[in-house]
Amino acid sequence: MKERSQTLEVYRMDFIMHLYANIHNILSLYNNYAKETVLIEVAISEKNSLEHLRRNVVLTTLEQLITQRGARWPTAYAPRGPPVIHFVQLRSVTNLH
Repeated sequence: MKERSQTLEVYRMDFIMHLYANIHNILSLYNNYAKETVLIEVAISEKNSLEHLRRNVVLTTLEQLITQRGARWPTAYAPRGPPVIHFVQLRSVTNLH
């Protein structure tokens, strides 16, 4: 019985170490993205004009590039399933380290 409890303890410690490593990897990826600034060039045309204006938009985190469609719906009418994530097409990324 003592050997079985020691084996379970080894498995538990192994699981905790893997969990910690995964959390550490996710946080390090998040921190790396948080330090970057994304520059997006958007072409905008006026309603009755063919002239295009160029506007630069600076975002400090990649989280601001993500929109969730389900967030606009009231809870009772929210679509089923996970939220749909849309990404903006990037033209250039500037790293400010």
